[in-house]
Amino acid sequence: MGKKFFVLFFFTVLGSAFVEPAKLLAASDQAADINNILVDLEDDVSGLVKLLNESSFVGIGVSVFEAKAIFGGKNNTVFFVLETLKNSPAARAGLMENDVIVAINRKNFTSIEDFRNAITGDGKPGRKILVGWMRGEKSMNAEMTTVFFGIKPEKAAELEKEIRAKGGELIEKTLNAYKKDEKGFEEALANFNNWLINTANKIKNLKTPE
Repeated sequence: MGKKFFVLFFFTVLGSAFVEPAKLLAASDQAADINNILVDLEDDVSGLVKLLNESSFVGIGVSVFEAKAIFGGKNNTVFFVLETLKNSPAARAGLMENDVIVAINRKNFTSIEDFRNAITGDGKPGRKILVGWMRGEKSMNAEMTTVFFGIKPEKAAELEKEIRAKGGELIEKTLNAYKKDEKGFEEALANFNNWLINTANKIKNLKTPE
């Protein structure tokens, strides 16, 4: 009896010992997946916060890209206009897409930092600047006054808190759904992505002058 019981006990324990590593491996894989999902979703939320912070600035409301151009016998840094924001100082002054900004306060640039510093100065709105640009062969200029774009710091802090709270809530729902079933996970992930897109668009729409 004793020997038989020992043999049965041995195989029962040994059998479970063979099963446990697979279970542990599966649990380990799921934990790794959950951690990867968590990191990705948290990165997305951080991206929204970064977008929120970058959406508030002092300027004239123009998006540009840097290029080199030769005029006056010199190789100069210039900035092609990609977009002017609606109702911005740049738009009201007549600056248009594809215009080429060549100077501010009659000074040329050597870098994008030069360009930004020439516009923002001490970072406070109300700075008057003379912007010179080319439209084809035509030279143009206009005085513009910098304004604050986006939202006030206190409102930005409030929005950031809302983004982190809602993002955390949706992340938790998504992770819980992942643990349960694939369909629920896909739906939770879709809800998270929709919130992400809608919130990003909301932030971008805040880019209007005071």
